[in-house]
Parts: sequence; structure tokens; C-alpha cells
Amino acid sequence: GTGKTWTMRLLARELALGGSRCLLIDFHGDLVAPGMQNYPISLDYEFGVNPLELSLDANGGGPDPQRFEVVEQLRTAFRPMGGLQLVALDSCIGETYATAGILQADRGTWTRPVPHFRHLLEEIDRRIVAEPKDVRIRGLRTKLAMAFDFQIFSKPQVPLQISSEGPAVSVRLDLSRLPAPLQFLAADTLLKLVFRQRQLQPSDGAVSLHLFIDETKLC
Repeated sequence: GTGKTWTMRLLARELALGGSRCLLIDFHGDLVAPGMQNYPISLDYEFGVNPLELSLDANGGGPDPQRFEVVEQLRTAFRPMGGLQLVALDSCIGETYATAGILQADRGTWTRPVPHFRHLLEEIDRRIVAEPKDVRIRGLRTKLAMAFDFQIFSKPQVPLQISSEGPAVSVRLDLSRLPAPLQFLAADTLLKLVFRQRQLQPSDGAVSLHLFIDETKLC
């Protein structure tokens, strides 16, 4: 109630009007500023977020590091998860990449269309059928049901337009329609995507992206 959100809206508005590139992550739906490209991420919206999106960095990119990232993200978002469930999840994600023909040892495969959570769910369901007595897999599917049912992780990736090349476009991502675990997973995925993209771009010393997050404790 001290004016933090109002101040952030004012700052984002002035920066955007001045030609700067801004990215606003909005958890409550009230971080609205003129001149923004708005993406209301929700069950029915056309765009979503893909945690399985790869980094193409030759040093540290590819499916294996991303697999580790996603396991950690899901462990944090859907606590508690047991060690056996985490092992099963890791194996399912790895097989999902392999089914898509994306291999850590072959960088030429990293640019192939990446799978998303619908493909991960298909792999989990395949294992449930193949191993009906494996309670780890059934428990894993139940634990992650919210992530699958909302389908925001099974849609085309929201176009962030955060590259320093081309016209400056400011973007607001409205996550207010999502439950808290999915807000965390979506924000964490998008922030890591921004970080990876910025790492791959040369720096000229200028501030080329202004990032605004209301309620950072939710990240």
C-alpha cells in the first residue's frame, strides 16, 4: 500500500516511451503500463511457456543441462517430491528429448523442434502402461497433474522479443490467472530464457533490457 506497483508502472511507461526495451512479469494483473505488448498467459490463451526449451550455447547448452534444470524447477514448484520420483522424472525428460531426436552429443540436433510438456506426459503415460506396478510413475503423474492439466506448458512459446536487435518492444507477461506453483514455474522458465539469451549477445555497455518484477518473492 505504499505505491510500489504505481511507481513501477510509471518507470516502465517512461522507459518504454523513451525507446527502451522493458519486460514486466506481473503476478497480480495490476502492473499495466501504456505501450506494452500484453500476453495474458492462461489455460485458454494461444501462447504458453516451454520449460524444455534448450540453450544453444556450445558451452553448457543442450538437452542434458536443461533436463537437470527442469527437474529442479518441478521439485521446487511441487514439493515434496521423493528421490525415486525425481529419478523417474529425470529419466522421462531424457527420453522425451531422445524421442524428439535431440541428443547431447550431437549439437546438430539441438535446433530440431523441441518437445513440450504434452510430450513429457505422453512418455509418463507410456511408462504407466508398460509398468503398471511402478507406483513411482503413477505418483509422479498425480504430483504434476496441475502442470499438465493447465496446458500452458504445451503451447507455442510466448514471443518475448528481448533481443537487442531490431525495434525496442516492451512486453508484459500477465501470470495472474495461474495457480501459485505454475506462476513460479512460468516465471522461472522465462527468466532463465532471458538470462541465456542475454549471455549469447555481445554487450556494448548500454542497458538494453529493463526487467520489472512485482512480488519477486514469488520467483
